[in-house]
Amino acid sequence: MTNTLNDRAWDKFFAESDALAEIAARGFAYVSAEELKEKGRREPRLMAKLDTLAERPQIFDEYGINILPAQNGEYILFLDPDNKSYFAFQSTLEEAPLEQFTSHI
Repeated sequence: MTNTLNDRAWDKFFAESDALAEIAARGFAYVSAEELKEKGRREPRLMAKLDTLAERPQIFDEYGINILPAQNGEYILFLDPDNKSYFAFQSTLEEAPLEQFTSHI
């Protein structure tokens, strides 16, 4: 079930575009900010700002897709079923080992 504004915007975008078919055929698809705004009916910068795996739209998870900026006003949607575009940090900073460094300045 889609529930966030981004989920709904991406669902609209994919319903009105051939991007999923292109990704299935080629492994990627370029989309413009204009297309995202027109078909997703949401600001492209908000649709494309996905800082963590948890923020990805459900449809991205369903189809193993990720997004990166290609150039100003253009994005690339691509197959990334193993989510290698995201680095897996430890769950909290408290679990990270502390290291102390001394400056020699």
